[in-house]
Amino acid sequence: MQPRIVSIGDISVDVISAAVTFPVVAGEHQQVARASMEPGGSSNFMIAAARLGLQVTALGVVGADGIGPMVLQALADEGVATAAVRVQAGGTTTVVNVLVDAGAQNVFVFAHGTGPQLTLEADWCAAIDGCAALMAWGYGLQEQRLRAPMLVALEYAHAQGVPVYFDPGPDLQGFEKLDVARILKCTHAVLLTEDELPLLSGGQAGAAAVQTILGQGPAVVCVKCGAAGSRTYSRSSQHLQNGYAVPVLDTTGCGDTFAAGFLYAAVHAWPPAQQAMLANAAGAAKAAKLGTGRQVPTLAEIRQLLQANGAALPWPA
Repeated sequence: MQPRIVSIGDISVDVISAAVTFPVVAGEHQQVARASMEPGGSSNFMIAAARLGLQVTALGVVGADGIGPMVLQALADEGVATAAVRVQAGGTTTVVNVLVDAGAQNVFVFAHGTGPQLTLEADWCAAIDGCAALMAWGYGLQEQRLRAPMLVALEYAHAQGVPVYFDPGPDLQGFEKLDVARILKCTHAVLLTEDELPLLSGGQAGAAAVQTILGQGPAVVCVKCGAAGSRTYSRSSQHLQNGYAVPVLDTTGCGDTFAAGFLYAAVHAWPPAQQAMLANAAGAAKAAKLGTGRQVPTLAEIRQLLQANGAALPWPA
């Protein structure tokens, strides 16, 4: 059996319009080349992780609004366990309008889901018990109904010895109100971009920010650098891993797919260099595809990219 991981928060739907011409101007109308609706947010991570072979359990909340059940069905079709996701009558699902131009630039226009306040209940604790890792998303912490149980879930996982991985996401309104020290105290590894480092380090950047974050609890900080690859830091070492060149169609969901590769390698105890190789390849394979959700790369596509670049990894027999 492959290891089981849990993802908490940020279950959304993406409404994707490709190839938009920027700027989008009020009163002017455009016809796009393609429009689609896909599971978004952490769904990219969960589908990619399941395709890599991991057992994946989803924790979070959607609305009983037609959109939420559609997202959960798509996840279930990909092998993700969704029974513990709350479906709130009268609640709404987070919706993200994704505009992508021909140069792979994108803009997100979103509305966080709303509904009754949630609490951490026994079935969520049971899902966390014994799992190989818990992946938590800063986007999920932006949902008022989900913030409190998410924070308690991180503390519960940490107390149970479950490694917590955290991706803060970009600097959204209200992030400064989060108890960053509380989050980092529970976190084993942080996955973020260079631009996001100040969110977790009191406004610092670069190497100083990394050291500040490592000093607050995490054992690992992985900085995602896009096409340039990634940099992984521990308290005693750092590893730089080059990226993989691909024709870029859409960078939406690349960070989520990167995280799936990183966690797959981490829970299989691969060394840092191989963790970064798989994560970079997963993110690059996503960049070469248009769309999110079910458009994230397959295992075969990721392995083909690695093989084309002469990268050998210790896949289970």
